[in-house]
Amino acid sequence: MPRLHVVALSGRLPDWAEAACAEYAKRMPKGYEVERLAIKSGKLSLPKNFRVVALDEKGQDLTTEQFSRLLRQETAFVIG
Repeated sequence: MPRLHVVALSGRLPDWAEAACAEYAKRMPKGYEVERLAIKSGKLSLPKNFRVVALDEKGQDLTTEQFSRLLRQETAFVIG
């Protein structure tokens, strides 16, 4: 199963994001690994095979099916 990463570029996830991560981690199917990372400064370095998804309130909404396709490979969700 793929690993999912939630990355906060501001150095720490806001409280709402920490709460959301904890809730979604409980809902993930068995076998998924959810990791939260905080990056204070510098360049974010992820393996080339990762899909990077920027989370933005003005971004595209996905259906459940579209979102499930994202979870088929290693994915990093970036906040900030």
